[in-house]
Amino acid sequence: MGTTLGNIHIYGQISDALIDALAEQYCISTSCANWISLYSMDFQDPEWLCAETARISNMVSGPVLAFYCFDDDAATVTLYKNGNNMAECGASAMEEFEPTMQELPLFATEFGIDDIDAKRLRYILDSGAEITSVISLLEEYFGVCLFADEDLIEALEERDRFLHKERGRVLYETLIGKQ
Repeated sequence: MGTTLGNIHIYGQISDALIDALAEQYCISTSCANWISLYSMDFQDPEWLCAETARISNMVSGPVLAFYCFDDDAATVTLYKNGNNMAECGASAMEEFEPTMQELPLFATEFGIDDIDAKRLRYILDSGAEITSVISLLEEYFGVCLFADEDLIEALEERDRFLHKERGRVLYETLIGKQ
C-alpha cells in the first residue's frame, strides 16, 4: 500500500493575521517562493481537502492549489479561486480512475508559469511515468513541495531544505530526452 496525502498551497501574499489563524489549525511552510503551504493529516480525506481549499480560497485574493495523492497510484491538482474549482488535472496508474482534465491553461495563467497553452503540463500528465515521478515533475512545474504531509514534516531535521522547491525544467527536459 502506498502513500495517501493531500495538501493546500496558497499563491501570493496573505496577511500575517490569516497566516497566524491557519497556523493554529495546520502545519505551515513558507519554504517556497510565493507559496504558503498547509499540511494536515485531515487532508487525506479528499472531500475535506476540497471543502477546506474552497473555504480558504474565499479568504485570499490569489489562487489556491489543492494536491491529492491516493496510494501512490493517482495524483490530482485542483485550482481554486474565490471558493470555486476553476481547473483540475491529474495522472493515474489505475484503470478504474480517470482524472478530470479541466481548463489546464488556467494553471499557467493563475500561477505565472510560462506554459500558456498547457503543452508542458499535458506532457507531464500524459507521460506514462510512475506517479511519484509525475509528482516530482509537478513540483518542478509549480515550484512547490507537493509530496509531503504533516507527520513527515514534523519529523524532518532539515525541514526547510526538504520542502524548498523551485520552478524549473530540468526534470521535464530529462523526461523529453528519454521519450
